[in-house]
Amino acid sequence: MQTSTTHSILQRYPHLQFLLMEEKKGHSTYSDVRGTLFCEEFLPNCARNGDQVLYGYGVLSKEALLSIETWLEKEGERDFVLILDQIGDIEQLLMMEGSDRLFQREQSHLFFRLSLDDEQFCDRLAQEFPFSNIWFFNFSGDRLKGVQDYENQLRRSTHVASSTFNEITHYPKLFPSLVKNFAKLPTAFFPNHWKGAFKGVPAVICGAGPSLEANRELLDEVKDRALLIAGGSALSALSNLAGGGVAPHLGICIDPNNEEFDRLRGCQFADTPLIIASRVNPHIHELFSSPIGYLPICAGGLVEQEVELALGINQSSIFSFLDVEAMSVTSVSLSLAIYLGCNPISFAGVDLSFSGKNGYAGGVDLSGSERLSVGDYRVAQEGIGGKQTISNVNFAAEKRALERIVLAHANRQFYNLSDRGVELYGVVSGKNEQFAKTCERQYDFEGWIHTLIQDQSDTKRTKQMQQALESCLSEMKGELSQLMGLMKEYMDLLKMHRKETPKMTAILMDMKGEKAFDLFAADLFVPIEQLVCRRMRLLEEEVDPVNIEWQVWQQVYGCLEKYSESVNIGNKSSSMRKSELSAD
Repeated sequence: MQTSTTHSILQRYPHLQFLLMEEKKGHSTYSDVRGTLFCEEFLPNCARNGDQVLYGYGVLSKEALLSIETWLEKEGERDFVLILDQIGDIEQLLMMEGSDRLFQREQSHLFFRLSLDDEQFCDRLAQEFPFSNIWFFNFSGDRLKGVQDYENQLRRSTHVASSTFNEITHYPKLFPSLVKNFAKLPTAFFPNHWKGAFKGVPAVICGAGPSLEANRELLDEVKDRALLIAGGSALSALSNLAGGGVAPHLGICIDPNNEEFDRLRGCQFADTPLIIASRVNPHIHELFSSPIGYLPICAGGLVEQEVELALGINQSSIFSFLDVEAMSVTSVSLSLAIYLGCNPISFAGVDLSFSGKNGYAGGVDLSGSERLSVGDYRVAQEGIGGKQTISNVNFAAEKRALERIVLAHANRQFYNLSDRGVELYGVVSGKNEQFAKTCERQYDFEGWIHTLIQDQSDTKRTKQMQQALESCLSEMKGELSQLMGLMKEYMDLLKMHRKETPKMTAILMDMKGEKAFDLFAADLFVPIEQLVCRRMRLLEEEVDPVNIEWQVWQQVYGCLEKYSESVNIGNKSSSMRKSELSAD
């Protein structure tokens, strides 16, 4: 096998030489039918729908190889990842005409799954390619069932990795919203001070699934006997139920996207106390005349934690058991109900599937929701009553998160009032009458919540928090300015010398010693470098590492400029609010 093909691929992946020494050399069976399907239907569809990463599993045909090469040539920000798990597949690839040319491309990648289990291997791939649009094709003519499970795991891993990646890379755009919401904190109420306030009181967590409409009469029946908590789009869905809306007692909003704001515009209960996270679209405040509550859920990163520390906002154990998959408004609502002491807790409209036409109840504005990502990929799940239902990767992650919370609180009872959607393990379905019987006592929830809010109302505390916020933002501004000065000096020297000098090393150490570096810059370098490398790899025949480093520093510096501008706006808002309080 002393061919140029063998030589070029093994130069890039020298560890494959050791695998080829193995005695057992199983190989996959190539299917002509699947190869034709890939070239004529799958790849054209992939190209039309915002592809970023194409995963292939098993042995390629010559036709598929040529099609992939053409696909890569048309767009520099595409990646092809070939996954092999049979040693014989490596030999077939090395012997294939054109494989050397394909894998000389920076856009092509070869991974051999050796000792890692599926989840570990998929997590590794997801960290390397944390992009929201991925496609997967099985070229093998066998092992279809096992490969389907593997594909689903890869999509779940990518969903988590891309969520984290997008949070970091979009943080500069998100930061102005954080600063504007910080300005609301001095006058906000804090539910993390309400631990056990509703001990033994039934609660209903309302989602915006189609089954919510079938629960209207039951919700109306128990609205004075169970605490109704509505998350995000459910506020609009509850407002527009056929036969009349049902007002929740608490609303929760944590999502930062513009679509969430559009959906909330359908809410007709402007006086519902609204609990927010720091990163929500600040225009949401225009839709509600109610008091605003704040939840410290670490959604705004280290800057959020720094502001909370300065303002004396105590962290709580509300969300101590939540992970990346669990940061949905439903899991936050459930966690809050548990923290408040509610029992039993029921779900209404939490379908986590496309049990209706589009997965939402009526009254929810779906305009602007056409963008698809890995989380939107459809998967089958076990539904209520044992029947399969169509869900997606995002819903599947949310289902697992809710089940983890439920299983961690076995001392409580959980019901699902919906007659469709996914089955939640640990949650009793189809026992609505049983849940209704637990709602025996009537409560004045509006008065109860009003009292809890008023107990936290203190003009002196508000002024102290306002002063602390202004001081914190001012300090951030100074720290950012100091960091940006050091970074500019480092970049000028890099441009001049095109290599690291002792002076640059000293400046780099000074930068990393600045608190602002950890708050604003540290997390940006890896994802920005991934994006820069993808954009630049086809612009130069040989990628210049110094040019890449320069581009990365330049983009990080641009992010710091945006942060500095936002802090200025925040300082002005704080000063204006301070003047208003003084006048009062």
